[in-house]
Amino acid sequence: MKAPALVDASPGSPVRSSEIRSSSWQDPGISASVLRPLSGAIARVGFDVSAFTSALGAEVESWVPRSRVVHVLSGYAERLGEPSFGLTLARYVADDAFGTLEDTVWAGGNLRDALRRLSLLYALVTEGISQQLEERDGQALLVLHAPPGARVSRGGVLTDLALALVFLRAREATGDKLTLQSVRFRHHAKDPRPYEQLFGTEVLFGQERDELVFDAVLLRIPVRSPRRQPKQKPWSVVEVASSEGRDDFLDQVRAAVLRGVRAGDRRLARLARELGTNARTLQRRLRGCGTSHRQLVDAARRDLAMELLARSETGVEDAAYALGFPRVQAFVRAFSRWTGQSPDGFRAIHGAGNA
Repeated sequence: MKAPALVDASPGSPVRSSEIRSSSWQDPGISASVLRPLSGAIARVGFDVSAFTSALGAEVESWVPRSRVVHVLSGYAERLGEPSFGLTLARYVADDAFGTLEDTVWAGGNLRDALRRLSLLYALVTEGISQQLEERDGQALLVLHAPPGARVSRGGVLTDLALALVFLRAREATGDKLTLQSVRFRHHAKDPRPYEQLFGTEVLFGQERDELVFDAVLLRIPVRSPRRQPKQKPWSVVEVASSEGRDDFLDQVRAAVLRGVRAGDRRLARLARELGTNARTLQRRLRGCGTSHRQLVDAARRDLAMELLARSETGVEDAAYALGFPRVQAFVRAFSRWTGQSPDGFRAIHGAGNA
């Protein structure tokens, strides 16, 4: 049984890839060269890569209309029940996903040099939206400039992805020396906590511009390509599933369980519905594979907990909240049962600062 493919990624009439035309001033485009590398992150979240590229039309088009990209990514966010999906994608994009494109940006010099190179590269791969570094009153501002009168994109998923990705890369390239004073978004967010957790600072919504703000002194920090800084990669439930055996059925179930855990819905009924079967049949098939729904949910929560705690910016309370535990103590007991370690002990050994 194949997991449901995402072609029409969000509500509304489907748009086939064959109907996508080249971008224009009315619907500026994004180069497929920067969209294809997102496929790895899409897979790690548990969605089908071929459906992703087919929905975008990126396999045949050199430029994909921005509206289509927003349509597809917002559809994923809705299916996961995760409004801050752009932040998740940024975290899951592999260090080497963009290859020489990123090496060019972080090739050397200081942070000011790198961000200026990034602005030039941004202009080559996007239309309509520009990225610029501004300096005033002792502050540095990395701004995404939209055309006058441009509407805020649905959910802000592309803006979230762009600013989160540049922050994460810049922080790695500076050896975690980049800290922000504030982050501002034009769009609104129901829950600011995922943003504050990732950026480590105050995040404001409904602002006039999308921008990262930090002390201009930090522009002098030397940079080094994140690809040249080997580090321990965090665990991924999808990767674990692939390494535990090649049973396609179990791989599909594990990916669907992951989506449910991330969306805060671990119910068997939801899982069965997504997989196109009923709860009783699914339980029987899982028993035949020597496992159960509860065991798979436990494994997904365990691996996501390990992945979260391996990040320097994620505290124990943050991980407990993200995994749906009502109390931190309950999370601590569960994590100790899963791993034989306390969350704090695990962070001390495996945290990003110790990789």
